[in-house]
Amino acid sequence: MNFKALLAGILFLTFGYLFTACDLLGIGSNDNDRDPVLPDTTSSQFTWRVDTVGFINTFLRDVAIIDSNNIWVVGEIPERDFGGANDYNAMRWDGEQWNLERVIIESFSGNRRAANLYSVYPQTQKLWFGAFNGGYATLSQDIWFTEFMSIHGGSIFEITGDQSEDVFISGNNGILVRFNGSSFFRIPTSLSADITFMDYANDTLKFGGVDTLLQYIDGVLQPEFEPDASRAFRLSGGFTDVWHSGTHWWYSTGSGLYRFEPDSGYVQLSQRGISFLTGNSSQDVFTTDRVRFGYHWNGRTVTSFNLDALVPEGIAFINGIDMKQNLLVVTGWTEGLRGFILTGKRTAILNQMLS
Repeated sequence: MNFKALLAGILFLTFGYLFTACDLLGIGSNDNDRDPVLPDTTSSQFTWRVDTVGFINTFLRDVAIIDSNNIWVVGEIPERDFGGANDYNAMRWDGEQWNLERVIIESFSGNRRAANLYSVYPQTQKLWFGAFNGGYATLSQDIWFTEFMSIHGGSIFEITGDQSEDVFISGNNGILVRFNGSSFFRIPTSLSADITFMDYANDTLKFGGVDTLLQYIDGVLQPEFEPDASRAFRLSGGFTDVWHSGTHWWYSTGSGLYRFEPDSGYVQLSQRGISFLTGNSSQDVFTTDRVRFGYHWNGRTVTSFNLDALVPEGIAFINGIDMKQNLLVVTGWTEGLRGFILTGKRTAILNQMLS
């Protein structure tokens, strides 16, 4: 198949979903049903659209859904094979098509360019972008701002917070920084490993790496578990992500999906190893592994999706997911070292809401 001009196709899989594939940098494919269906958090039926992005060495690393007409995907997007002088580092969905973007980031030396982006985080009125070179940028009411984060001093891997002014920024070598609305300050973690996942809710930040899970509550840093109590859980596959659903804390590990219940502790809901975790509520959770499958928890059962089968070039690495209402986006790169964007839209609503 000529991947520079991929044909649009329709493939019906187990749960009646389809996909269309198109090639970029001529980005976009016809999609007349762009708006999500009526809000529902139970159906596991999705229609999938696939966009293959860019030239060789295109890596898409994170995604943020603002609404159905405003989605940002960030990473490393060369202007030609193996890169050029005017590379891109983001794409934005405007409701009609994906548009290439250059988010300008300031470096340690003061130079400004479209540096490789690792993270994007949406607040109510502001978008945050974190870069490999240790700089960050914000977009608020069409006004851009960027600076090198000298207090951080390393690559910015994750950004999270709440809808107030609180923002947390993590990176390599255990670096963790908090922004309180007016200034940044460093939070000592004693970690030497990279902080690769975190989430913040109810004045609690949970964060960590493969074999570490810490929490920061009311200015106090403490382990999630006592060492002896956590051993079986921790060594059963390692932590990969954490997320708060609005009612519960959820954990993805190499041995499956867990939810914390105040009365019964850590409840395992799936035994499949997973890497990324997102959703709308405790009845609407989507996870993926690193290379092939996605899983949807609807409150009672887990439905699996062979995402690799949807991408014509095959998936080499999944690196970012986000979900908002009935819209789901999965990003990463293909075996041909080009980026992919999988956009899922819920196509059916269950008549009975889960209790």
